Amino acid sequence: FKQEARVVVTYKRSKEEALRWQENQHQLGYEFDIFYVDITDYHACAELIAEVESRLGRIDILVNNAGITRDAK
Repeated sequence: FKQEARVVVTYKRSKEEALRWQENQHQLGYEFDIFYVDITDYHACAELIAEVESRLGRIDILVNNAGITRDAK
């Protein structure tokens, strides 16, 4: 019994960099959709959820990856 998941990845910085990264990952055998979002903007997050559900269907699993903090010195 095999379960499959559709994966969505978000980015905030350069779309070109995100697309290059996605293509590199595709070459390694990974498939996923990417969407832009500024996670510091509540309304942008709500719009992202609506867009993902509209285009791909219900979200069953959400993984929140906090990322990297760069402290000023």
